Amino acid sequence: MLQFMLDTDTASYIINSRYPSTSRKFAQNFDQVCISCTTEAELRFGALRRKNRRLIEKVDAFCQAIPCLAWNSIAAQKYAELRTCLEGQGKLIGAMDMMIAAAALAEDLTLVTNNIAHFSRVPKLKLENWVE
Repeated sequence: MLQFMLDTDTASYIINSRYPSTSRKFAQNFDQVCISCTTEAELRFGALRRKNRRLIEKVDAFCQAIPCLAWNSIAAQKYAELRTCLEGQGKLIGAMDMMIAAAALAEDLTLVTNNIAHFSRVPKLKLENWVE
């Protein structure tokens, strides 16, 4: 059963073996981890922009290894609510990050991120940081 959604930075840390603690947590929770289609898009864009064949292959293997949750009507509703709330407070975060947060909210998943300060603006979003 899925429990965690990785944000783009966390997925990148795992792909590039940047933090041993993050890779370890990922391995321990592998069957409970997913990404949003927004994260997949950002990962694939980043790899293609760098024109690094090895990175493109690593991103492709990562994206094939774990579930990628499609954007759906519930996520769209959560996004609309979230953006309205954050705009009203004058505390907007990036559009892609709002889409990732909305996807996690729609599925009632914990978002794994190293950017707790940023994502903590999102009401009711459960957060974990796997970077120690």
